[in-house]
Amino acid sequence: MGDLASIEERAQRVLDGMTVNREAFARDVLRLSKATRRLRDEVVRLQPQASGKGGDAFIDIFGDIFGGRGNG
Repeated sequence: MGDLASIEERAQRVLDGMTVNREAFARDVLRLSKATRRLRDEVVRLQPQASGKGGDAFIDIFGDIFGGRGNG
């Protein structure tokens, strides 16, 4: 998988109507999705152990990504 900047650049090219290697881009998106799921699962696993202060703020901000009650 390429670095995030190159993936973002390719995504922008797609949005701009340019041609990109769709197969490579799809593989990168799937890898990012799997990495996000792993991170979300880890956050959920660690959430009960978090001390009260700051834990709720994290879920308020990132809850839509990592599960929980986020704003999205």
